[in-house]
This record gives sequence, structure tokens and C-alpha cells, in this order.
Amino acid sequence: MFDNATALERIEHAQSELPCCWCGAPTAAIARQGGIWLECRSLDDPTSHLRRLLTLDFGHLRRPILQSSELGLAA
Repeated sequence: MFDNATALERIEHAQSELPCCWCGAPTAAIARQGGIWLECRSLDDPTSHLRRLLTLDFGHLRRPILQSSELGLAA
């Protein structure tokens, strides 16, 4: 289990390590069920689903940073 300072350090490290997806869009730490993920911001764009289908562009960054169990939360 991590304290707040350690969790924040891990999130900041992940964002500095991969500030952009391979597509050029910035990445961001996103809280989802199961933990915190580093994701391509283009995945938040409602029009990107259609664009990804049309271009067969499925490889955007989505990587776990912290799991709920590491944060002391129920999954």
C-alpha cells in the first residue's frame, strides 16, 4: 500500500516518462475502476472512436500506473 506522496511520485514519473502517445497526443493519468492509468488523451475525444475505426488505429497508449490494491482500495 502506498501513501499519498509515493502514489503521486509514481504518477508523475509515468507522465514524465511518456508525456505523449505515439500518435502525438498528450497522455494523462486517469482514475478508472481498478486503479489509475496513463492514457492517450485522444481516447477521451468522442469523435476518436469513429476515427480509430476508419483508420484501424487501435494502438493508443493505455498503461496501468497504480492498481486499486496498491492504493488500499477495493477493486
